[in-house]
Amino acid sequence: MYFVFKKRFVTLSRRSITLTYQTMNHLNLKGLLALPFILITFIAAAQKLPEVQPAAVWAPANIKIDGDANEWNYKFQAYNKTAGIYYTLSNNEDHLFLTVQATDPDMINKLVAGGLTLTIQKSGKKNDKDAARIIYPYFTKKNRPYFNIKAEQAYSPVLKDSVVKADNKQLDYLMKTISVSNISGVDTLITVNNENDIKVAEAFNNKLVYTWELSLGLKQLGINPASASKFAYHISIGDLVIKSLERKAEVNYTTDVAGYNNSAAIPTYDFWGEYTLAKK
Repeated sequence: MYFVFKKRFVTLSRRSITLTYQTMNHLNLKGLLALPFILITFIAAAQKLPEVQPAAVWAPANIKIDGDANEWNYKFQAYNKTAGIYYTLSNNEDHLFLTVQATDPDMINKLVAGGLTLTIQKSGKKNDKDAARIIYPYFTKKNRPYFNIKAEQAYSPVLKDSVVKADNKQLDYLMKTISVSNISGVDTLITVNNENDIKVAEAFNNKLVYTWELSLGLKQLGINPASASKFAYHISIGDLVIKSLERKAEVNYTTDVAGYNNSAAIPTYDFWGEYTLAKK
């Protein structure tokens, strides 16, 4: 049995999974029957949340950038329908955190293949030319990923566990680069294992829900923790995408990547918000 991951194969041998055809069908049917209840739960939660986070939040003491929102008890401050994401923006004494979660398969692929862009406008204005900007993940055309989440969500629990591990391994293998703009002393392209006080992580959980996390040093952003000044932020999913890519997977576009057609790039899902640092 094989699963395709962008010209890669994950093999599940007969020795590792000894299920009969009838058992597989039964388990897959159970997965399909459970899927609507999972979706209904997320939809109900989304309907109760504002589209933009209304207030500042102090980050939990045990916050960790690991692709798992367990320190938040998987609860978020907002659900933005335009971007199709749950999110929480928070801070502590010296860091700003963004935690994002997506459940929709199409939006997940926009996130992993097109990246999430966070822009911080310290002036509070939307046209600040010196705004700090982070794009993660960031790829070239050659290493963009694609995940068939719709099909994977219907797999049996046994198969789903194996697929989730393979998907996360694929994320770890490909998601090595962060694009950075207008952060003093930081190169425009850095690795995820950097010494710039910029941490990122992403992962699927056992229900194939995708979590994206970021930590930025307030010092790096030039934000005084003692300040009560309000700043604007902009979150964009997919940023700039290419219309006619193989398998409709979106990727980041930059003028320094050969072979990309700027006329085919269009802005995707984005929204603005305002934030004033929370006080403990």
